[in-house]
Amino acid sequence: MSVNKDFFELHRDFNYDLQSRGTPSVGWDQAGRLPETLVPTHCAFCGCQCGMFLRVTNGQVTGVEPRNFVHNRGSLCPKGIVAYQQVNHPDRLTYPMIRRGGKGGKLERASWDEALEYVAQRWQATQERYGKDAVAVYSGSSMTNEKCYLMGKFARVGLGTRHIDYN
Repeated sequence: MSVNKDFFELHRDFNYDLQSRGTPSVGWDQAGRLPETLVPTHCAFCGCQCGMFLRVTNGQVTGVEPRNFVHNRGSLCPKGIVAYQQVNHPDRLTYPMIRRGGKGGKLERASWDEALEYVAQRWQATQERYGKDAVAVYSGSSMTNEKCYLMGKFARVGLGTRHIDYN
């Protein structure tokens, strides 16, 4: 199932794709200055990275519309259509949490520095005790080829592990 861009034509004021026409479009930095605008971007739910517009109203993401991009041709899958909902979802974590007091302990808010230090120490301790290959890296399907390459490089060079899996 997909929704084609033509479906939206009667329901919006933006009847063209500024990116496709070669005209500079409004960027995210300017989106908050206008009452409503479309910001060109790409869907991050899979490696296809379909072209899409985020509808921004008074500085808040309020919707998404398909963009006439090379491979999605103005269509979005069901995941892409609801992609904008994760941005302002009330259950979305926007900060790290650390479980204090071991198993069964409460999750508490932590600073980014504290969380990264915690993870790095745990990785190092695990590798010192069980060897470099005691840790593994898993990359999701939303990553582009370039991001997968960097993740593999991080695993092999940064962590020294050979256990890498890509979805």
